[in-house]
Amino acid sequence: MVLARPPQVTVKIGTPVEAPSRDTAKPRAGSAHWVATAVAATFVAGVSLYRFGAVREARYPGHADPAFYYGVAQNIRGGRGATTNYIWEFLAGQPRLPRYAFDHWLPLAPVVMSWALHASNTLAAALRVNVVASIVLAIGTYLLARQLGRTPWVAPASAAVVSVLPVVTMFSVQSEATIYFGTFAVLAMAAAVAARSRRWMWPITGALAALANLSRNEGLVLFVVVAVSAMLSSPRGRRWWCVGGAAVGYVLTMLPLYLASLHHLGTLMPPASSSFPYVTSYEGLYAVHVPHSLHAFLGGSVVDFVHLRADRVVAQVTTVDAAMLPVDLALLVFTAGACLIGLGAEQRFGPAGRWWRAPIQQQLWWRAGASPWFVPVGFAAAEFLFYPVLTPIVSTGGTLSRGMIAIAPVLVVGGLTQLGRLRVPVWLIAGVVGILVVAPLLSTATNTRGQIANNNSIGTSAAAFRAVFAHEQQCLGRPIVVMTRNPWELTQATGVRTVMIPYGSLEDVLAVARRYGVTDLLMDGRRQAELGPAIEQAARCVGPFVREQFGQTVYYRIRGVGAGARC
Repeated sequence: MVLARPPQVTVKIGTPVEAPSRDTAKPRAGSAHWVATAVAATFVAGVSLYRFGAVREARYPGHADPAFYYGVAQNIRGGRGATTNYIWEFLAGQPRLPRYAFDHWLPLAPVVMSWALHASNTLAAALRVNVVASIVLAIGTYLLARQLGRTPWVAPASAAVVSVLPVVTMFSVQSEATIYFGTFAVLAMAAAVAARSRRWMWPITGALAALANLSRNEGLVLFVVVAVSAMLSSPRGRRWWCVGGAAVGYVLTMLPLYLASLHHLGTLMPPASSSFPYVTSYEGLYAVHVPHSLHAFLGGSVVDFVHLRADRVVAQVTTVDAAMLPVDLALLVFTAGACLIGLGAEQRFGPAGRWWRAPIQQQLWWRAGASPWFVPVGFAAAEFLFYPVLTPIVSTGGTLSRGMIAIAPVLVVGGLTQLGRLRVPVWLIAGVVGILVVAPLLSTATNTRGQIANNNSIGTSAAAFRAVFAHEQQCLGRPIVVMTRNPWELTQATGVRTVMIPYGSLEDVLAVARRYGVTDLLMDGRRQAELGPAIEQAARCVGPFVREQFGQTVYYRIRGVGAGARC
């Protein structure tokens, strides 16, 4: 028996092929993206709900920065304006108390927190706004990843990873500006990438960079990177229009600060930080005068200058580790590859021949500027080097860790984008992302409640001086002004006006005490070693101090202010 041959079917090239049925078709990438986004959104919401509940335990804001921002927010809410009832530095002059607040730190965080205090005048209410900012930071990371790549899972995974990074956990439950800086910096980076194809977004990008600048000084660096990107990535006839649009958005948003600073301080921006490059020791931040000399700027010599900054850059690497957990450092390997691809390494380097003969538009640096990765990578690099190079001494006080809030999302997005480009099994990708999410999640509760408990402990220790100060005020029959190394939390916890013990000689201490009508000097560990013996000797020899004790607390009364004392 001969079988008949099946009929042949001829399909011409270009003839449409019938699409498979809905049941047999593979899910589209869009569906995978929205499923992943829903999972990530649920995850971020769960973490945020936990933080909303945890901040109810907050009683005191903490040391220095958080106490400053929350105290100013309270004063704004109470109708006392942007003021402080203490003096913590002398580099912007020595005005009377109460003092205009923004001579170094910037206004966005306390202004935003003051809005929340109108609804509920509690620290927990202020901290809930910061938790909301951490949610927006995750959204900004999602938008940045979406602009830089189309792999369905990268954007939602990036948002989930960022939401539980230790640096985000730490600052989302503290009343300071770091979380706002990170949020607006990431949004500005996402807007800058989008503005490459939507030129009307350059003013929005400039405004977002300004909001980052109104949170921390590095926002100015972000705007510079944005302006360079606007010039290099725009068509030749539109470059200055795009740069101008970004500049208009930036300046208009910064204008209220410029006007307030001109009115109160006589400068466009807070002037205290202009002395930071000349500070030769961390305590020098609290000196009455910082000499603006070449010797101070170099730290002694050119060798010392280079060595100190190299040491600070190495310390910054350690800060990356602390901000992201060791397991997350694997992202750096992926990020390196993503940067090479994004900056045009896969493209040819222009025509053959020496580089200086090539037209400007064919140079590698020009192509890098036209890359969508230019703003996030360029700003992350600039932020990494900003404080270690410009103010290496002052940066040891915590500015390194605060800068990581804007660098970490770039590392996460870059790393996961590169991971998505690798030809690896799906289970391996899921495993890497799972580790990056779960590893920091396991410590989120401990870090959150530990940070809140630490701030409460600082405030409780400061509040213990209420009885001492109440006794001294009753004794002197007048409001007292206390000189201390920790003016932020002492004023926050007790309401007493305070003045920083200046870093310098005993003569500097007495001059500042006379300037502000100081009644009492409260020593602590940092100043005890420097001035303790001289002050104790002066108290014994009928000098300018009288040694007093209330309970276990020893303090020194300024001789003469207790002439009519009732104790």
